[in-house]
Amino acid sequence: MKKLTKIFAICLIVALSIYVGDSSHNLEVVQADHSYSQLEFKVNIQSVSETGGCIDDWLFGCGDADFYPEVSLNAGANVTYSYVDDDNSISPNWTFPKAGSANHPVLMQKRADFVIKIWDRDGGLRGDDDPIDIKPNAGRSLIGHVEWNFDEANPADTFTWAKLVVDGAGVGGADFETFFEVDPPHGFIVEDIQFSGNAGDRARVTLDFMLEVSGGIPVDEPGAKVRPLGIHTPIHPSPTDDLTITAGLVDEYGDAVSFDTLEIWIDEDGLESTKDDRSVLQGTVLGTCWPSGSSSGSTCSETVDLSLIPEAPGLGPNVQRTFSYGIYAKNAATHGTALWSGWRTLTVGNRTGANFIGFSLGKGNPKNAVDLLFTPHAEDYGATDCSNEPVDSELLNPGVYDANNDGLMFPIPRMPVCATPVSQTLFTAGIEDIWTNAFVTSVDWENDISGSIDTPPHLDVITLYQDRFNYWYTTEPGIGTGFSDGDCGVVIPKTIQNGIVLPVASFVDTAFLLHTTPWRDCAPGGGKRVTIEQAEYPTALHEMGHRPFGAADIYCCDGGYFQVGAYPNLYAEQEEFDLWYPGQSYVEGVDQDYDWGDSVPGCEDEPLLGSSGMPVPDANNDPCPSFEDDHFGSSDWFRPEPVQSLMGNQWSSVVLADGRTVYVQAGPSTFHRIQWYIGNCDGGGC
Repeated sequence: MKKLTKIFAICLIVALSIYVGDSSHNLEVVQADHSYSQLEFKVNIQSVSETGGCIDDWLFGCGDADFYPEVSLNAGANVTYSYVDDDNSISPNWTFPKAGSANHPVLMQKRADFVIKIWDRDGGLRGDDDPIDIKPNAGRSLIGHVEWNFDEANPADTFTWAKLVVDGAGVGGADFETFFEVDPPHGFIVEDIQFSGNAGDRARVTLDFMLEVSGGIPVDEPGAKVRPLGIHTPIHPSPTDDLTITAGLVDEYGDAVSFDTLEIWIDEDGLESTKDDRSVLQGTVLGTCWPSGSSSGSTCSETVDLSLIPEAPGLGPNVQRTFSYGIYAKNAATHGTALWSGWRTLTVGNRTGANFIGFSLGKGNPKNAVDLLFTPHAEDYGATDCSNEPVDSELLNPGVYDANNDGLMFPIPRMPVCATPVSQTLFTAGIEDIWTNAFVTSVDWENDISGSIDTPPHLDVITLYQDRFNYWYTTEPGIGTGFSDGDCGVVIPKTIQNGIVLPVASFVDTAFLLHTTPWRDCAPGGGKRVTIEQAEYPTALHEMGHRPFGAADIYCCDGGYFQVGAYPNLYAEQEEFDLWYPGQSYVEGVDQDYDWGDSVPGCEDEPLLGSSGMPVPDANNDPCPSFEDDHFGSSDWFRPEPVQSLMGNQWSSVVLADGRTVYVQAGPSTFHRIQWYIGNCDGGGC
């Protein structure tokens, strides 16, 4: 579980998004009927606190609560998250719908319903789970809707206000109603609302509500896919630098899409509580963005002189200076489409002296984000004479390392040290290279597109969910050797806190060891680290599939092969089988999600067999193709998705029906594995 680090808190979010209805890859303006624009409706629950009753009743008294939520949106399926064990006051930041479970309304509906329930987990001798009262007056659940204005004949009078209604939760049993505050540029917000139950086992929930334009239609739903993206340079500016922000619009392959409005919105103080200082960045020297509706295009950029922006007053000694931006796009001429990237927050300078920096943050709370830390193979970025050395025992905490209480520290941990430091300039330039060529890609700013492929390496699943990703870096030294003799050599940067040797930014999901020295990239088992080569863009995405997302290799014949419990992309058998004896899961290559006595599904049980790509390639058909590995005691493995995909031969390409040649992306099974992981983050589980 990660350390809670808030840059902003949005707790019960109702996010409303308008999508595209038709598109072309030839830079034509996309058009759509706004009546059928799909909307995204989200709900977050920030906190739950017990206020009375005996929530976790035992034979011998009352224990602490094991709260969990159950939420239905827009008459969709009920969605839950795991319970929080033995805690009467929690701040879980549960978000609904979690990735992949949305049931989207459309704009012309003018409302979307919700049901929010809180339960206490019991089971066993304690009986069934108990519903918790979180509603004032009669009833236990919060039932209501959000509504907005819509006028088909007058698009200018559409989505100009929004209102929240909670049935029977107002004074004297009347409905609770409130209008949203404007939240530039993309929607409305209501903050810090609490509801409390008044009978039996009861609790108080603290909620925020937000309506916002979102970033595009999921790849498995009909309609044109358009994603608004933003990048910036330098990635970590000083307070006196010129900061250039580039906006882009891409389809699910990273190819350009053109709108008649493309705006860069900024918040010069970062996402502090005030919103009236947000503005469109336009008309700067050498800027290329245009007034709304006056032209069309797929990219533009603007530059801001940070030296002209004073530091926000009142920043505490442990608070960094930040700057936020987001990309807003629409077709003003047709009133058909509006898109919003979400805010990206970067760090300006380093006023706290931190040894890691957030350079593009989509979420303030790491528990709700996929946090990726770029670390250097130090000697590739200016450092010299680096080695992995024992830590001076005088610096270590005896309570942790003196297990025998005899004054002798054992074992002595090691950490990378260098005679000269990593060059921040060299390393941040390397990060910018791979960040804009692998992780946030557009044909408009791609630097190294293969001559035979029309689009850059691109992974639509991380573009669609870009608001869930946080990117960090550190210049503390790391050391790598890559894959050799069956081992993956990677030592990530360490730091000493309270006499304990820890990884730098230990809360992150994965540390990337970035390097330019050629070696075979790898992800060691059981760790949160992986090596990626700066110029090997598709391979970097492949390695990210391993860490943090936990996908297996599917190429033959010397990769990392295993079957995970949730959304496997590789199977140990064609048919279902049972684990009959202890240790069989290890022998079979089955993840620890399974234990002795369990039944393990085979590849023929994969529900995605025969399904369409996400976006490419399509899934395999039944029976699954197989291969035999070259490891000691070789085993057969079964693929639910083609080897020409992200976790197989990631450099492969495919020709689309329109004639474009594009890089392959995650196969359907890997796509759903990544989406499942992001969904866990929505529940505060990252």
